[in-house]
This record gives sequence, structure tokens and C-alpha cells, in this order.
Amino acid sequence: MSRAAVRCDAPMRWRAVRRYVSASGYILRTAARGAATWPLYVSLKLSHRCAGAWPFCDLPRRAPVPDADTAAVLRMIDAIERSSTFVLCLEGGEPFLRPDITTLLAH
Repeated sequence: MSRAAVRCDAPMRWRAVRRYVSASGYILRTAARGAATWPLYVSLKLSHRCAGAWPFCDLPRRAPVPDADTAAVLRMIDAIERSSTFVLCLEGGEPFLRPDITTLLAH
């Protein structure tokens, strides 16, 4: 690996390290106060629809589940923001099949 590649990746690694240190400090401070520290990570399933037919995926074999409306998802995101969550992962079957995905990502 060249020196230029190492220098280029170093800032990204340090950002990740600072984030972990920050999260660890938060957990320790709130635990010392006896306060709740959970959840730190939330996986929000935006859709159960999928355009693919992957052999490892069981979504096509399940009964269809309707997507939550935009307002409901925005309320969930707002509630997650007020919690102790550090990471919000938007996923699902294929979230980009939602017509409102740009609205949700912008929020």
C-alpha cells in the first residue's frame, strides 16, 4: 500500500475512532448516573418489498406487508432522534422502492 493511500484513509479511520470514543464516554457517563443508555443502534425496516429474487432471501415467500405511510415513518425517525441512538440504519427489503425515500433520507 502506498503512503498516499495510507494518508487518505487515516482521517476516515480517526473519525470512526472518535465516534467510538464518544459513544463509549456517553455509555460510561450515563451508566454512572444510573440512566438508561439503550438503544445505541436502530435498524428501521422501511419496506418488505424487493425487486430481486435472491436465493438467500425469504421475503418473496412471506405474505406481503404494506409500507408504513410517510408521516408515520417521519414520526418514528423523530422519536429515534430524541432517544439515545447513535446510529440509525434505514433498510428493509429494498427501501429504494418507496416513492418517498428521498423525503425520508432528507429528514
